[in-house]
Amino acid sequence: TEASVAGMNLGLSSKNGMELSLGGFSDKQMLLLDKGLEAIKVNVDDLSFQQAIDRFVRGTNNSEKRFPYSQLFSNLNSVITQYGVENDKLIEVAKALTPKDLVEFINHSLKHNNVRVFAFGNYSKENITEIA
Repeated sequence: TEASVAGMNLGLSSKNGMELSLGGFSDKQMLLLDKGLEAIKVNVDDLSFQQAIDRFVRGTNNSEKRFPYSQLFSNLNSVITQYGVENDKLIEVAKALTPKDLVEFINHSLKHNNVRVFAFGNYSKENITEIA
């Protein structure tokens, strides 16, 4: 929130692997990036993990009850990309996961990644190298 008020943002998404986006004023972005990367490393307790799985299962089941036009784009994405998986399979896999699986996945993702940086604006070559 403080970074947003100061005109900066940091976002994490999981559309094709893990995507971290950083934007806004560049003078304090490295500090924001460091804090964001530190926050990715999580300790998960069993209760929180089970609650997250429950929310995922309910959300996945509820997605099938939306208006047809709301379901169109996720279903189209499943047809035209390699990432399409049926909801029943997603739920089955989610219910079999453990907190240890999540921690191992995060650590593996952070150690074995392909860094791509798209930058424009007030950056030097040194800034981009440091960000990468």
